[in-house]
Amino acid sequence: MSTKVTVNQNKSVRTIGFITAIVGIIMLVVGAVAYGMVGSFLKDERITVPADASSFAGKPVAGPFTAFSQADIINHHALAPAKPETLDPAITDAAAFAEELGGKTYAELGDLANEWKAKAAELTGAEATEAQAKADAASAKRTTVMNGSFLRASLFTSVVAFGVSALVMGVGVLFALVGWAFIKVSNGPAVVTETARAAGSDL
Repeated sequence: MSTKVTVNQNKSVRTIGFITAIVGIIMLVVGAVAYGMVGSFLKDERITVPADASSFAGKPVAGPFTAFSQADIINHHALAPAKPETLDPAITDAAAFAEELGGKTYAELGDLANEWKAKAAELTGAEATEAQAKADAASAKRTTVMNGSFLRASLFTSVVAFGVSALVMGVGVLFALVGWAFIKVSNGPAVVTETARAAGSDL
């Protein structure tokens, strides 16, 4: 004698599959829209990567790689030495001081400007004029570095936005695949299990 047991597929698995797949599709669409919007906003700025950039020279900034390249070259220009011809004629060794201003951060240039201001207050005549001119040059360079930092921060924000959008799209695809797998499993036929009883058994 044998016993047959029929096991139907769990309907809740199918429901979970549909929900997961729908959530995945929504995430994919939202991520793609966000990615496109960030790229569109960057294009509207009409930024072109400078010719001296290490990569993507001459390309419009419209994606994560061109935005990163633009941020890198901005940093390079901001930290470059000042141009001697732009400095006050009161500075006797303009070339050397212009070189000194290069490679310094916003905070370091602030310290340098304060240092020369203090010296200008202590000196008199031509020496005081030169010290004040150096303080002004350091302050001007500091403003350039500050503006460069703001621009780089904005570009890096767009790079992060591109990355998050791509991550959301990737997770959306994964969710959609998992949901599809749940739906396929739930669509399977009922499973019939037959158990044979031993002869003479009362169980």
